[in-house]
Amino acid sequence: SERVVNVLGRWWTTCGCDGSSVELTVFDAKGQRHTVKARAGQRLNDALLQNKDVLGDDFEFQSPVGCVEMDCHVSVANEWLERLPQPNEDERKVIRECVERPDKHSRLGSRIVLRKDMHQMVIAVGAAQPWQTL
Repeated sequence: SERVVNVLGRWWTTCGCDGSSVELTVFDAKGQRHTVKARAGQRLNDALLQNKDVLGDDFEFQSPVGCVEMDCHVSVANEWLERLPQPNEDERKVIRECVERPDKHSRLGSRIVLRKDMHQMVIAVGAAQPWQTL
């Protein structure tokens, strides 16, 4: 069931998660790799915020530039792009208007609801996209 919680001074709705564990590989703005534990049914934004301790002191919640709504711009690795639902027009508009240098990897963390089949998904927060050099 959903509930409302205050995180970093903002009110968020938590998921009605099914309890299935999902591990994500997250590259931070410095290109460092982290393993983040989440739950299926949880929004990616919430998973990142709840794992701030794993991501380290330098982790910043990367809100798209110029956006009022607190959201997280993430870059999704190539092999995971086709596994995600296509962004709707609203998400594409926010990305066009608010992300400094959007590309095909650009997504909003609040729009990605984690599923069991997303176990080991690779994303980046910030400008780093290390999979482009691997």
